[in-house]
Amino acid sequence: MNKAFYGKKKRQNCILEGISLRSAFLVLIPAIMLFLVAITPILCFLEEKSTDFEFAFNFLANDTMAIYIRPPVENISVDCNSLKSNSFRVAFFSNETQYGERFSLIYMMPRYEGKYALLVSFSSSKTWNITIGVYTSDSEFYRGAGSVMYTSPTQGYFVILHTFKVSPKNDTTSDYKIKIILQVYSKNPSIISLFNFPTPINMILFIAASIAVIYFNAFFFIDSYFKSKREGMSKARWALIALLIIISIFILYQVYNLVSGG
Repeated sequence: MNKAFYGKKKRQNCILEGISLRSAFLVLIPAIMLFLVAITPILCFLEEKSTDFEFAFNFLANDTMAIYIRPPVENISVDCNSLKSNSFRVAFFSNETQYGERFSLIYMMPRYEGKYALLVSFSSSKTWNITIGVYTSDSEFYRGAGSVMYTSPTQGYFVILHTFKVSPKNDTTSDYKIKIILQVYSKNPSIISLFNFPTPINMILFIAASIAVIYFNAFFFIDSYFKSKREGMSKARWALIALLIIISIFILYQVYNLVSGG
């Protein structure tokens, strides 16, 4: 009698525990998802306010980034941040003339491995276009980035990383900021240089997708756990769990490639 009573009591506690865990997942995880969705527009707004344009490139140490802005712009300023002191060289010219063409020019050379943040600020009342490129002796490192031109034995190749054009509204003077994040590697880059990493906003989206997948898996595993307590676990259910894990990994891999541009 006592054994039957305690066995029944144990099964009831097990069921109650399962219901409690399920309720926690049903309430907590959607709340986290809603929070992430709610703050994403705010973060996007702050990110847009911090800079007008933002780019990220993989780069080789001691290569020279060149930024050409045509026609010349006004009130140009350049700021560069790095974790290491004296780890880069910067030079800029508001009004240069070459082959009869006038432009503003910014040079930046990172000397060591690491992460660099270059911020170029200026104002203009005219339509302007910009070319971001790199002078390098190793054009293979930038393969696929853009067109490659051979310049000279001293400068090597010029690889175009990005170009775009901007027209001011109503022909009024506008202020612009261009932020460039460089992940710099040595001449013998590690395998990590082959990977792209998401921006902070895209990382939030990836985390949200990961939480959704983990939530679904966790709910399925908990349900399977309590069913196995009562009925045992069949081979078909074990195969289904393995298939679910493989599909989840594949989905997260595809989402990561999407948000990181891979």
